[in-house]
Amino acid sequence: MAGQKRTKTKYTNIYFNEDTKKYDVKYNFKEYNPVSQKNVYRAKWKYNLMTLAEARQELAKMQTGDMPADNKEITLKGIYEAWEREAVANDYSVVTIRNTKEQLRMITQYLPEDTKLKNITEETYNFLISSCREKGYSEETLHNINACFRKLIRLAYRRDYIKVNPLDKIKNKTFKVKVPIDEFSPKLITKDEFHMIDDYFKNNSFVRLGVDRYKKYRLLFNLLYYSGVRIGEALALTVNDFEVVGYRKKLVTPNLEEAQSEVFQVKINKVLLATDNKTVRYSTKNYKNRVIPLPVHFQKLFFDYLLYAQSVGVKMDNSDRLFDFGQGNALYMLKKAIKKLEIRDHSLHDFRHTFISNIMALGLSMAEVEQFSGDTQRTIFARYSHPVEDSKLNLINAQNKF
Repeated sequence: MAGQKRTKTKYTNIYFNEDTKKYDVKYNFKEYNPVSQKNVYRAKWKYNLMTLAEARQELAKMQTGDMPADNKEITLKGIYEAWEREAVANDYSVVTIRNTKEQLRMITQYLPEDTKLKNITEETYNFLISSCREKGYSEETLHNINACFRKLIRLAYRRDYIKVNPLDKIKNKTFKVKVPIDEFSPKLITKDEFHMIDDYFKNNSFVRLGVDRYKKYRLLFNLLYYSGVRIGEALALTVNDFEVVGYRKKLVTPNLEEAQSEVFQVKINKVLLATDNKTVRYSTKNYKNRVIPLPVHFQKLFFDYLLYAQSVGVKMDNSDRLFDFGQGNALYMLKKAIKKLEIRDHSLHDFRHTFISNIMALGLSMAEVEQFSGDTQRTIFARYSHPVEDSKLNLINAQNKF
């Protein structure tokens, strides 16, 4: 069938044959060669399938060896490969795929990759977790390993690769991140640290082609601090994603006094992929679109920037990305400010840790925290809950009222 013209369909590995007017399926797999001790990559084809449904069914058979549901020998390695195909098809981020691969590597230190999922028991599960604890992995790493392990098993059960879900017999364990209560977590940006960073970009300048780039970085870091959005979500935003909303009307205006009685908010419904810092995917990490209200002083900063950009001749369509740079540029500028200010080192994601921890500490319900963060309550407790002494919380509450 070589030399024939095929076009891609919306399903990975399924092609429409322009010559035969039927569907062809390609199954990629690898085999281990014990002589060369290397993997050999191969492909199998199935030709002349009449419909897409038939082609999808044939691909599923090729992927699972066409075994009946109650006898499929799916292994840890096999289910990861199935998950990876699904991740690529659904345009998961490079970071998510990389992290899952690394978590699987940790799992297969103790459970061989050819372990059959149908043979996993509570004893197997407890052996894995206790082995990881003995290895000295942190509580957060244990949580990630646990989540990865369960994610793969649930996928196998959902796709009918295994008839019985072994998770039904295993206690659902959770792992809370242990943070010293007598000091702020290293992941939290204190109020003083943030204002020092903000003042740095306010009082200094970096002029390029007649435009002070620090004004845009200041706007970005304020957005991260007051909304807790992921950096990829922030960099994908357009001017149209910000709006002033009233009870009976919706308007956007640079006149701050007119908007004082309104709510200024940002819509989060897309993300800039870190792969090339150009591609925007129109769904968030957890597929949870959300709207986050922002404080009045951020609203003023936002409109001040738009007026400044207009005054220096920056051409900006409302549908263009507001921040025309990538994660690497943003991180470089943050690290530059931190070095100059001689404060604790922080990452871009620390703004998210800070926002979620602050709104939890200040009394928002878990439903509200989940709504504004776009994460599940389980993830929030495991990753973003950083305890602080009551006396410090009381002081923060008092400071916020000054």
